[in-house]
Amino acid sequence: MTKIELNDRAKKFENFRKSMIYSNIDENALDKALVNKTAQIYDANIRIDGDLKNAFKVINEAAETGNIDAMNYIAQMYFSGCGVEKDDVKSFEWSMKAAQLNDVYAIDRVGHMYYHGYGVEKNRNKSVEWHRKAAELGYTRAMRYTALRCGDAVESAKWCIEAAEAGDVEAMTEAAKRYMSGYGVEANPEKAAALLNKVAEKSSTSIMCQIGLMYYRSQSVDQDYEKALEWFKKAAHLGDPSAMDIIGDMFYKGEGVEQNYLEALNWYEQAVNLNHAQAAIKIADMYYLGRGVKEDNVKAFKLYLKAAALDEETAMAQVGFMYYKGVGTDKDYRKAFNWTLKAAKRYDPVAMFNLAEAYYNDEVVKQDYAEAFKWYKKAAEHYHLAAICKVGDMYASGEGTAKDEKTAMEWYKKAADYGSEMARDKIINLMRNA
Repeated sequence: MTKIELNDRAKKFENFRKSMIYSNIDENALDKALVNKTAQIYDANIRIDGDLKNAFKVINEAAETGNIDAMNYIAQMYFSGCGVEKDDVKSFEWSMKAAQLNDVYAIDRVGHMYYHGYGVEKNRNKSVEWHRKAAELGYTRAMRYTALRCGDAVESAKWCIEAAEAGDVEAMTEAAKRYMSGYGVEANPEKAAALLNKVAEKSSTSIMCQIGLMYYRSQSVDQDYEKALEWFKKAAHLGDPSAMDIIGDMFYKGEGVEQNYLEALNWYEQAVNLNHAQAAIKIADMYYLGRGVKEDNVKAFKLYLKAAALDEETAMAQVGFMYYKGVGTDKDYRKAFNWTLKAAKRYDPVAMFNLAEAYYNDEVVKQDYAEAFKWYKKAAEHYHLAAICKVGDMYASGEGTAKDEKTAMEWYKKAADYGSEMARDKIINLMRNA
């Protein structure tokens, strides 16, 4: 089997694995003709008829007779819990059986399972051994993971370069980083540039953004806003909203370009038109605070609402607050509560605190100290300073929980450590009254 055939075959199983994530087997990822133990042909048109359990039964029969393809499919079905109860141990066992028959996809898969501890005890060294074995057989994906996990600069560079030469786009990016930084290989900016140009020709906009972020955040290379902007613009011109959003940030902050709020707004708006929630929040903040534009709470509210509808919990919390205060919209306590609750359930600390305040102050909902305490504590656990103090207050007073001045003192000290002057005063008062 040539390296191209080997990688194409492995890609088939990787596509099958991805289809398992959605509990929806793609018939194009699964062999149309899978031979079972009676040598009959089973047409695995599973996505259409949805008979996962029957599919598992037939494929399992083929695996039991030594069909390596079937072993890989069964391993994935056990791992994903599709057609059978999820069982990582059995998934590992079937992957190992196929690996011991020298199947390159299974060999690499065993490496992943050792690395993450799926169905077997975590073992980084064994993970690298199995990845390396698959890499030596010519599997480019395994080359990349060997490079990322081996811990040796020279070996890492070797495998990155080999995978890059074989056409692996992500490996090209990693190899370029090493040529730029001299990590494990002699620094060679020309080779790095050539690889990145290949990436631009072959890759998705997400890879372009990754390269942009590499320069933007100085990851393995010197920070270079000009090059970062160049890559972000390449991705943005191909319609990537995340790239548009970051370009907006650069103009907003004046990073590598002259600060220009209107230009930032222009890029953010392009991203919002493609339903980028963070960009919507950033424009909303500009209108809400009057930063770079005339203050306009109505526009701000509409944009926060758009971001909230796109499942952004920070925006949900702000929408709840604006409904409560009647800022940019009519007051509506019920909507305020519902949006705040939704954001709180998504672990937004501000929303958790506001929800606690609603229960504590008998606002919007009936007063409930126990429920208030629950949400204050959740917010406190997410480092909301006022909530940390409030948890101390409730332990000190016995509201919503058993009175416990010792525990109250612990919470006040925590708040004081984070810089709360109010907490320091409460500590003094508690000590005086002890």
